[in-house]
Amino acid sequence: MQKSTIQKLQKSFIICLFSLLLLASFILINTTSGALFSGSRLDLTSDRLNTLSQRTEEIISGINKPIHVKLYLSSQISRQNPVLAQYAQTVIRLFNRYRDKSRHLVNIEILDPKPYSNIETEAKTSGLIPLPISENEKLYFGAVFSDNNGHTYTIAGFSPERFNYLENDISRAISHLLMPKRKTIGIASDIPLMNRGFMRAEKAQNWTFINLLSKDYNIVPISLTEAEIPNVDALMVVATGKLPSLFIYALDQYILRGGRLLLLVDPASEIKKRLYPGIPDEDPNLEALLDNIGTHYLSAQVLGDKELAVGTRFAISKDAEPQSRLYYPWIRINARHINPQSPLTAGLDAIFVATPGALTLKNEDGHTTESLLTTSKNTLTTTANLAKFGDKADVLRYMDEKQQAFSVAALSEGEYHTIFARNPLENSTYSKHILPFLSTSVAPAQIIVISDTDILDTKNWADGTNISDFAKDDYNLRPITNNFDFIQRSIDFLSGNLSALNIAEKKYTGSRQTLAEIFYNGEMKNHKENYQKISSSLEDNQRKLDTINIMLKSNSAFGTAKTLGEIDALKNKILEEQTGLDKIEYQIKSAITQKEHVIALMHTVLIPIFILLLIAGIHFWFSARSRRQARRINNE
Repeated sequence: MQKSTIQKLQKSFIICLFSLLLLASFILINTTSGALFSGSRLDLTSDRLNTLSQRTEEIISGINKPIHVKLYLSSQISRQNPVLAQYAQTVIRLFNRYRDKSRHLVNIEILDPKPYSNIETEAKTSGLIPLPISENEKLYFGAVFSDNNGHTYTIAGFSPERFNYLENDISRAISHLLMPKRKTIGIASDIPLMNRGFMRAEKAQNWTFINLLSKDYNIVPISLTEAEIPNVDALMVVATGKLPSLFIYALDQYILRGGRLLLLVDPASEIKKRLYPGIPDEDPNLEALLDNIGTHYLSAQVLGDKELAVGTRFAISKDAEPQSRLYYPWIRINARHINPQSPLTAGLDAIFVATPGALTLKNEDGHTTESLLTTSKNTLTTTANLAKFGDKADVLRYMDEKQQAFSVAALSEGEYHTIFARNPLENSTYSKHILPFLSTSVAPAQIIVISDTDILDTKNWADGTNISDFAKDDYNLRPITNNFDFIQRSIDFLSGNLSALNIAEKKYTGSRQTLAEIFYNGEMKNHKENYQKISSSLEDNQRKLDTINIMLKSNSAFGTAKTLGEIDALKNKILEEQTGLDKIEYQIKSAITQKEHVIALMHTVLIPIFILLLIAGIHFWFSARSRRQARRINNE
């Protein structure tokens, strides 16, 4: 009997010890997991919302110096635009992921650029663009990245329209600061894509894709009259018609010297047709150069695709009403026809081309070619002149079936021979001022060929009202195809900016609210009436102050003592009301913090205690069951 009692005491001691250890482990895990695993949160969302891409992880692992991020976020956004306010929380959470993953080498500072404050002046000077959500007050939501050497990168504004590109934008900004030197890209074109005085002119005078590229690169215009390509990290050439023979010679020699070339050639450019309607021009004369790099070009032919064509409205005859029909030369190349193995195209889903040319590829000694974008086998062709000057019905009527797949974009790499039998500039005035003539490569070259220039047209890759060639708010564009992604990756690849390459867009399927956001919305309901009352008064006073300042600037009001007194009174009232709104925000955040502490307490203490009680209950149930069985056996 004494032995049985000792055994029971031993069992009870072991159970109590186990329970205490279990409770201690629960508390220890919950209180230290945030510190130990802050950079490795488990992501259970269906669209990997909280997971950084592999390419971003590689960029973060390469950070070897502090990167400072000033996130300018106007506090009034939460009042004027709840959707944008919720998106701001998403942006902040993502920045925190970068901070944690980088071991705090990426540090974040959130600033409120209130009107007339030094922070607002700082935001303006840094290039942030006011949000178009308020007529009476300038609100900001952007970021400035910098390092200790004074290099900076600005995201002028975060927009939900670019939700899928949020990680892409942030990672490119960090990658830019990690580059030892800003790369230079030359652009030569026979259509006006950029202002010739670009480095001194307003960016609004350049095409949108150039403005976007200029965020990462120095862009310089190159004349088509050049006999030699200047020293650039990569060259982009847009050819919609016949190029000067002198420039073709310059391209030939540039390739032989190991050049990095993005060549867009188009037999029937719709951009050019829009800019110069009805004006005939000669077809591109680059067949010899293209053949030489293994990309045979069907001269003066436009390509169509029955399987990948998109629809538009047009009349099938002069007397017919316009209807929605497939227009075969307008091709939306989907993921099945985009090379998934190349870093230039991996992860891209859709690229739109309009009246493109057709390429067939061949490998030769010294160089290789690889298709990047391909059509289906259900193809057709017609003459470029018909596509340029005929109507859509005639284009479809006179297309010939080909039933073979063509390449629309290809990469050629390696060494080449000149396309000239001898030096065409021998004994000319140019020969004394340019590098000697080469007959074969002295360094391997890389050339990306795209048989379409309309891939650059903003309307073909961005969604929105009043989309134009010269988008003033290019930071706010919402891509609907990967046209610009492909161009950007091509420039990254050719210029050697490999750290920024292949940061694909995220495929988010919807928005989610965090627990903190749910708490915030619930607490805001309790203060909504007072908050709106103060906000309305703040808007009125701000409007009055703006009106007086405008009148003073236009000299329609004199700076009398009374006027200056009104200005001071309004500024004091505005400051008081802003303080009132900040006080409400503080009360809301305090209430949220209390709720979070309650949840943390439940998570770290109450839930483990419940589990222990459950274990104890099960143990006592089994013990009672054993005793009942023992008594039954004794009675028998």
